[in-house]
Amino acid sequence: MRTVRFTWPLPWQAADHCERQISDSELAAGTCTPDANFPGLPGVYARLHQEMAWAINPDYPMPAFLHEHYKANIETWTLSVANPADERAGIEETRNSLSELVEYRKKTLPGSFPMSAVMTTTEETATTLRILGSCIMAHPA
Repeated sequence: MRTVRFTWPLPWQAADHCERQISDSELAAGTCTPDANFPGLPGVYARLHQEMAWAINPDYPMPAFLHEHYKANIETWTLSVANPADERAGIEETRNSLSELVEYRKKTLPGSFPMSAVMTTTEETATTLRILGSCIMAHPA
């Protein structure tokens, strides 16, 4: 048995989730139909790719399943900063820009919702710092 995260939409374009135990065979199959005591939407849930599942909560990574009527994707924003002293401002700009993109997606794709917080990482390149922002979004299939 493995603990996994199930995610489903709420009416106000947000997500709810719960953690449940499922069998290794259900995990391997990539789909699961929770029992009648399940608090979320009834139906089949499909397993997300590991990259997305781990990004939902990096401090507590686990396999994740999303209701079958939704698909997930990673929204990203990248910013290059030439001066390391501008890193903090670049992170803030990246987070703000990606948050605006998430809000735009919610407005233009009815039923879409974020499954994770906006996260940023910084990478050094030969000449700049590259600030990468990401957020997992779900939208109707």
